[in-house]
Amino acid sequence: MSDLSPLSVFGLAGKSAIVTGAGSGIGKATATLFTQVGARVLFVDIDPDAVSEAAEACQSPYTVCDISDEAQVIATFDRAKALFGGVDVLANVAAYRRKADTMTMPASEWNIMHAVTTRGTFLMMREAIKIMRDQDSGGAIVNVSSVSADHPTIFNNTHYDSAKAGV
Repeated sequence: MSDLSPLSVFGLAGKSAIVTGAGSGIGKATATLFTQVGARVLFVDIDPDAVSEAAEACQSPYTVCDISDEAQVIATFDRAKALFGGVDVLANVAAYRRKADTMTMPASEWNIMHAVTTRGTFLMMREAIKIMRDQDSGGAIVNVSSVSADHPTIFNNTHYDSAKAGV
């Protein structure tokens, strides 16, 4: 008998996935759901305590990674290849999220927002695409943005709004 559960529509059974921001929030929920539908998931987050707890709850592997750091991103994909043999799905959920007053925000705050949210998404996509295009099965990439990209708040969120628009 086939699986007729509502979760079977995801079609991820046996697929390998990387989920960034998997230590909390939407990333954790996404990674957890992927494991529930049968995917093998590498939980990725910059917070070692959060990602280990989330991954262990799902009996999944994890890695600590600052996605704005190219060497760490490459190492993450090397780990995924060693664990799974490839990567079928990348869910880019991680983002830096700290409010800062537009008029007094130091440029360093702008830079870290874009380094993680926009550059990190690019680095993760680039490494995933390298693997996926060499696989006979291809793959899928999901980038999580925000309504803030279309409806910026102008003050206290300018760096986040523009970074999510970049995603």
